[in-house]
Amino acid sequence: MIKAIIFDVDGTLYDETYPKVKAELLTAGFISDKSRVNVEVVYNTFREVKAQITGEYKGRPEANDRKIWYEETLRRIGVTSISREEASAHYWQVIYGSMEPYIDLAYVLPQLSKEYRLFTLTDELSEIQGEKLKRLGLERYFVKSISSEQVGETKPSQKLFNYALDMIGELPSNILVVGDNPSADIKGGNLAGMHTAWLKRGKYFYYPQSEDERADIVFTNYVQLDSKIKSLKTSGN
Repeated sequence: MIKAIIFDVDGTLYDETYPKVKAELLTAGFISDKSRVNVEVVYNTFREVKAQITGEYKGRPEANDRKIWYEETLRRIGVTSISREEASAHYWQVIYGSMEPYIDLAYVLPQLSKEYRLFTLTDELSEIQGEKLKRLGLERYFVKSISSEQVGETKPSQKLFNYALDMIGELPSNILVVGDNPSADIKGGNLAGMHTAWLKRGKYFYYPQSEDERADIVFTNYVQLDSKIKSLKTSGN
């Protein structure tokens, strides 16, 4: 019987693509205006740095630290008049101002929170994750937010999912992991012995899945989710 649900955040609670693209572009413009460095140079340098750092720090929460991204970007373009904190803060303010929860999620979440204990699990830094939930207006529905920053490893790390298990205090078979990324959310939940539900939406829609990335539940909108959970419970899985 499912007693608790773990939700991923980015791409699962809201569409992350537009806010991130907007934040990267507007922050490049912000740096360009402050430094007189051509915006194309700033933007292209940032994109190169982002790819390099996410690769170098793969599997670690530092891969998602925008301060690290902007520190290296500013170093490469030779700008000292702007701090990494300023650039990162500008980026996040654009993100926060552009985020909206999926409307179908907002519709069903109040009822889900009455039937199950709800949690979030993300690779984002704890402070950022908390602010996102506030800005989305969803914070009150979740018992606890868990971040990869707390264990030093990102999804699908079993250390991270075992930490989540300890925090939730339920058997793996009583927990459902909901996420949009098969290689992170679904694989991590499967390997931990939890049930999994793939939100087939967004950038991973056509993702080619390996066997350990296949979810127990596949759904395309949140209105479908509760009935699929109850079907899963009824089947005895």
